[in-house]
Amino acid sequence: MNIVLDNIGKSYKAGKREVLALSGVSLNVGSGEFVSIIGPSGCGKSTLFKIICGLANPDRGSVRINGSRDYRPGDVLSYMPQKDLLMPWRTVLDNVLLPVKIRGEDLKKGREDALGLFPLFGLEGFESSYPGELSGGMSQRAALLRTVLAGRELMLLDEPFGSLDAITRFNMQQWLQEIWLKLNRTVIFITHDVDEAIFLSDRIYVMSPRPGSLRDCLEVTIPRPRTSSAVIGNNFVKLKEKLIGLLADQLPPSDS
Repeated sequence: MNIVLDNIGKSYKAGKREVLALSGVSLNVGSGEFVSIIGPSGCGKSTLFKIICGLANPDRGSVRINGSRDYRPGDVLSYMPQKDLLMPWRTVLDNVLLPVKIRGEDLKKGREDALGLFPLFGLEGFESSYPGELSGGMSQRAALLRTVLAGRELMLLDEPFGSLDAITRFNMQQWLQEIWLKLNRTVIFITHDVDEAIFLSDRIYVMSPRPGSLRDCLEVTIPRPRTSSAVIGNNFVKLKEKLIGLLADQLPPSDS
């Protein structure tokens, strides 16, 4: 599953003003790649996801998935927003089965598929639990399991670990890498965390402040699977320095 964004532009109304959110964004993600998008708040990262998902239309440019502009988002991609959005009155199993139920697919098979993945997602034994009984990391794993069960080759993950503490977040990054290596899905990942982008990605796109455009694309050649020792390696440190430099160049000048 590959995706190409070609010269995407998007404006929106803010009161009486027209705000240019995206300007000339072009990127491509190859089948089976893990690509991150990083940039300052308000640069249009989430707007890009909305356009890919069909929740917003670009003013200019096009999105092609497997070479076609005429794709049905629900048939080719799954989207995980920043919050887990688990329904508190449903059990974990019922929550993760929602995509299967919504599409009217074979619920028995969906249940079997879900139960088979619970151990891989670290949720075995919690099938009948409710979201309020889960830790933050477990809730995010349940939300990602729901995204995986949608059965789509392209997954859009919008800062899924942003609300977690540092230790849980790194554990989740290691776990997500393991899941991605096993499932071989194409992933586009939004994050504000430089370390997270490097640890998880094959390539990293760096966006400018609004109006969002692409400043650079960095290759991450650190061998996989990546362990905790990767974050102190020379390649990691050099990439981090370059990314921070690109992002720092975009900050407004200090008044001091």
